[in-house]
Amino acid sequence: MEYDKDIVEASEEQQESYDVEKLQGCLKSEMDDAKDFIDQIGEQRADATDYYLGQEPGSTSSLQSEFVSTDVRDSVLFMLPSIMRTFFWLLVR
Repeated sequence: MEYDKDIVEASEEQQESYDVEKLQGCLKSEMDDAKDFIDQIGEQRADATDYYLGQEPGSTSSLQSEFVSTDVRDSVLFMLPSIMRTFFWLLVR
């Protein structure tokens, strides 16, 4: 009986060690995927932010218009106080 108890305890320790290693591997994989995603989308976000702020695009061809409109930004900034009151009305009181 003593022998069986030692085997069970050793098996449980190996299982816990395996679970920790598996969890660490999974977390590292997810962190690497998140970093890759941020690197991929970072340039797109920078371009979208430039358009939102009304800045001219860096490289335009002679066939493209140079007109820049800030209608979206103006609408968002106009509606923002109302939206904030909707979500944070308890904090205003």
